[in-house]
Amino acid sequence: MKWHPQKISRSAHAIRSVVIMSSCIAMLLACGCRVESPPQSTTTPSSASQDTDADSGSSKTELVTLEIYKPSTGSGENSTKSEVAEFTESFAATSGTTLEEIMRKMEQPKIVITGSGATAFVQSIDGVATNSSRGWTFTVDDEFANVGIGSLKLTPPQTIRWRFTTLEEATK
Repeated sequence: MKWHPQKISRSAHAIRSVVIMSSCIAMLLACGCRVESPPQSTTTPSSASQDTDADSGSSKTELVTLEIYKPSTGSGENSTKSEVAEFTESFAATSGTTLEEIMRKMEQPKIVITGSGATAFVQSIDGVATNSSRGWTFTVDDEFANVGIGSLKLTPPQTIRWRFTTLEEATK
C-alpha cells in the first residue's frame, strides 16, 4: 500500500487541531467555576474582623471581596487594570473557605458553575460564556491563580478579580 502525501498532510493537520483544542479545554478547566445560591453577603467593613470563637480567638471572620470585570466591547487594547469593576461584592469568610463557596453566594451577576470541588468550573458570568479561545480567569490579591475555584482555600482578607481573557492575557 502506498501512502499519499496529501492524506498524510490532512492527518497531521487533524491531529494538530485536536491537540490544540484539547490544550485550550485543559487551560479553561484549570481556571473555572459555577454559581447559583442564596446570598449571604456583607458590604460593611465593620464586620471585617469578628471573632467567631471567643474562647480560642483562632477562627476569625473577615472579608473576601469579589470584583468582576466584563470584557470590553471596543476595539483596541484590553486595559482592564484601569477599568472599574462592573460588579463588586464582599463576603464574610473564615480561613479555609473555598472560592467556590463564595462564588455560589453571589446573587448578581448570574454565574453558572458546573461541577464541584476540584472539578468546579465557571461556564459563564452575566451571560458571557467561556469559549474555545477565551474564558473567565481570576487573580487572588493580584496573583494569577494556579488552581480552580473548588480547590482554592481562601485566607481572608483577600480580593479576587475575575476577567474574561485568554490564558496568555491572564498571566501577563
